[in-house]
Amino acid sequence: MFYVTSVKSSPASVLIIFIIKENKEMKKQIIISIMAFMGAASAHAEFTNTKCEEILTGNDVIQVNRQWWPSSRTCFISVHPRQVKDLKYRDYFFDNTGRFMVFNSYGAGPDSTYTGARDFFLFPVINDYPDFSFEPNGDVLVKTVSGHILRVSGKDFSLVSLSDGTVKEKPLSTKNAGGVEITLKKGFWLDTGFRLGGLNIASPSNSTSFKSPKMTETCLVKNKTFMDYDANGEPDFKLTGDSFVQFVKAQCPKLLL
Repeated sequence: MFYVTSVKSSPASVLIIFIIKENKEMKKQIIISIMAFMGAASAHAEFTNTKCEEILTGNDVIQVNRQWWPSSRTCFISVHPRQVKDLKYRDYFFDNTGRFMVFNSYGAGPDSTYTGARDFFLFPVINDYPDFSFEPNGDVLVKTVSGHILRVSGKDFSLVSLSDGTVKEKPLSTKNAGGVEITLKKGFWLDTGFRLGGLNIASPSNSTSFKSPKMTETCLVKNKTFMDYDANGEPDFKLTGDSFVQFVKAQCPKLLL
């Protein structure tokens, strides 16, 4: 079966329903943080090109939820498994900052030990919004704002491929750094690292790994160097677009951008 629902209620009301359904305080905090945080597609994939139309859709295996928050100008896509048992699952979030977040729920228990997340940011940003499409076989293609396309299996929710890059997935565990590793063959990416019970990027004193296909070594940069933090501790990029690319070239010359 295939489900499509146009979201007519406000983003806040949809968010509340989503949070109650998940019953995870840490996921609530992450979604609120995302709200504040501001290549070529397959020929047979028909992407929905409207400007971040709010929609809740899916099939028997995958649910896709797209939201637009005007206050932060954030377009947000979540890809969530429908077949969840005992609150054990992994899902994914994408937005127009380049974010690709891996979220893990390890079952019922304290959020500090039973949830975990890892943020990647894919650059450069060449599209205004992330997008998605369903393939005839039920797979979902998520087109990131960097142009990379992630394929999620419509059979078992596994990660199939990442265009112009690689993606490797491991079983759900608290001991494998979120269970997803990526590399890119074009562009560059940030790996903020895995954290139980929160997001590493939320801490100004933590460091993020900057990586590229041609790098001679990983470049570690303190979060406070490239992120601003508001009074509530929410992070936001100090620079965007070409200004950020030039910053990375100067800060991390061994990336060979």
